Amino acid sequence: MRVLLVEDEQPLATYIAAGLRKHGCAVDVTHDGQQAMDKSELVPYDVVVLDRDLPVLHGDTVCRRLAQRGAARILMLTASGAVADRVDGLALGADDYLGKPFAFAELVARVRALGRRSTPASPPILRAGGVELDPARRAGRAGGPVAGPDPQGVRGAGTAARRGRCRGERRDAAGQGVGRARGPVHQRRPDHHGHAAPQARRPAADRDRDRRRVPHRRMSRLTARGGLTLVYTGLVLVAGLLWLGLTYLLLRNNLRLSYPVPDAGVGTRLRAQAIADLLLQAGLALLVVTALTGLIGWLLAGRILRPVRAIADAANRLSAENLSERVPVRGPADELTTLAGTINGMLDRIQHGVADRDRVLDSQRLFVANAAHELRTPLTTMRTAIDVTLDGEPGRAELLAMAADIATAVETSRRTLDGLLLLARSQAGQLRRTPLDLARVGTAAVADAAGRAAAGTVTLRTDLRAAPAGGEPVLLERLAGNLLENAVRYNHAGGSVEVSSGTAGGRAFLRVVNTGPPITAAEHQRLFEPFVRGAAGGTRGAGLGLSIVRAVVTAHDGEIASSARAGGGLDITVRLPLAG
Repeated sequence: MRVLLVEDEQPLATYIAAGLRKHGCAVDVTHDGQQAMDKSELVPYDVVVLDRDLPVLHGDTVCRRLAQRGAARILMLTASGAVADRVDGLALGADDYLGKPFAFAELVARVRALGRRSTPASPPILRAGGVELDPARRAGRAGGPVAGPDPQGVRGAGTAARRGRCRGERRDAAGQGVGRARGPVHQRRPDHHGHAAPQARRPAADRDRDRRRVPHRRMSRLTARGGLTLVYTGLVLVAGLLWLGLTYLLLRNNLRLSYPVPDAGVGTRLRAQAIADLLLQAGLALLVVTALTGLIGWLLAGRILRPVRAIADAANRLSAENLSERVPVRGPADELTTLAGTINGMLDRIQHGVADRDRVLDSQRLFVANAAHELRTPLTTMRTAIDVTLDGEPGRAELLAMAADIATAVETSRRTLDGLLLLARSQAGQLRRTPLDLARVGTAAVADAAGRAAAGTVTLRTDLRAAPAGGEPVLLERLAGNLLENAVRYNHAGGSVEVSSGTAGGRAFLRVVNTGPPITAAEHQRLFEPFVRGAAGGTRGAGLGLSIVRAVVTAHDGEIASSARAGGGLDITVRLPLAG
């Protein structure tokens, strides 16, 4: 069985390839996606063991292209083992999925199972009404010789034939199409004893309505508009009644006849009749005025409450997914306009807060997923090394090699954990700021990197001038160390690193310029993200160096600027506030 192993972790790939060869597999190893595509075009592999997080060409793209060819079975072997990751991997075209860390015996069993299915089965020949379709040959025959291949026609006819079978269509002896019955599945019929068919059970709402002998009408609460109308009308009515009462009292005490009356009783009756007529006319007028007041009050209340209704409608349209609605602000600058502006300001703050929360949560999810991935990989290397080495009777040399590889994996895990702890510390909050000189910090970092630079034949040049700044010494020392380590690691033989410091524009700066491989614009934008690595010529780092640098600079209220050099390499400058 020919197996192509695509794994960017070289120690892990070495152990997996050795273990598969012990079980009789012919294994080719590659460490990036583009080489995997090139090899698969030249060699007919039975199984491809594929990692997802690959350099040059991502594993998802490789999986999709290999699945389109259909030449080999694909086993995805990756640290992304969540249900969503497995579903995505299988949807891309993978035939199987195994998460890291894994038992090596399970890996071997899965590879063998895929190898048994490596030759795809030929699709069956479809026959319907005297027509034969051969999808494998893309040919058909209708009561005569085999017709030439017509890919589109055969594919379309085959699809139609399969759909007809799925619908359960059949033909009778006369060749007429007979479909399935369309009648209801559960048809109500009378039973054999002559009883009527049982009636469907009525809905609960109907039964409850029948049980209620006396309908219960719920009194609706008075609306704000109705309340205002009642207040206006009530005020007018009370004022009119007071006016009638005062009028009656004044007329009763002060009304005198303007002409002499021979009989006092007749004068009294005339005065009473006049007062009664006046009160009657005034009462009728009061009723008319009250009715008009109620109508006008209803209209005025609606006009006054219209902004409140607009606020309520905007609030009803708001949701966690839609915070873009705003209350319309119209009319003069009154209390309602102020309320609408206040609500809009509150909604702006809520929307910005929700956007910041979502951004932070997405960043945390990505960070946690990457951290889990980076911690699973060395664990997988250690477990695979133990399983493969102890499968048989290892010699002293094999045990020593296994121990060395396990020690390397442990050191990788330690560096990753140290980076994660330092990154969390730099983002924890307030720092203890101490006056220091970035020139001295840079000198110490250059001294630490001198050995690695000499081993890689990289020249270190310094121009360190006084740069007084304030900050936490441990974090700033790690900042300078990460910049130098990154500049030396991602360099080439005979390259150089220039380190300078000083003050400019009211700030202290530390600048590191290095040669190295060319960096594209897309790569440059992602260099400061956690767990993003460049193409190093030596050992792989944890992918946290520059992300720690950015976090430390942010914690010290500083600025960081970087640019990709035309001839290759990076130019990174860190600026911090001067020591006060």
